[in-house]
Amino acid sequence: MSKNVIEAAKPEDYKDIFNLFLEIHDTLVECNPKKFKKLEGEERENCFPKEIFDYCLDPNSHRFIDVYKIDGKIVGFVDYLVLEDSPYPGINTWKGIFIGNIAIKKEYRRQGIGTELIHYIRDVKCRENNVTEIGLEMEAKNINALNFYKKLGMVESRIKFSMSL
Repeated sequence: MSKNVIEAAKPEDYKDIFNLFLEIHDTLVECNPKKFKKLEGEERENCFPKEIFDYCLDPNSHRFIDVYKIDGKIVGFVDYLVLEDSPYPGINTWKGIFIGNIAIKKEYRRQGIGTELIHYIRDVKCRENNVTEIGLEMEAKNINALNFYKKLGMVESRIKFSMSL
């Protein structure tokens, strides 16, 4: 029987998380090749700088990474920001979690791990941080992600437009 655990990332998790960031980027290239380019060489090695990872490990930051492990092996992660209070007078004060990335190794997808990570954010991290909303942005052409988030009960709350020139 395998042991599954979700926990805060540790310094020794960097390489595994880095490799998952590469998988995320490759998926983005597939979904939107006009916006995202295939990374080669040095660009590929710098897609997720160690300084950003270290910032996510700092308990005084607002950005965090939690990993999903099966028998001690990282198979996924979620990185997120805890945000609060709008600086604009016309917007109600709120506190939310913004999911930056969620990644599952290809061979572990469609096994409920992504759902577990979202439920973990909702049930654990939102409660710990007294949060009332979860948000994220995604590529409109990533139909698998779109269907996944809708299946979890998320709804479109804002629409972002862009125009290629």
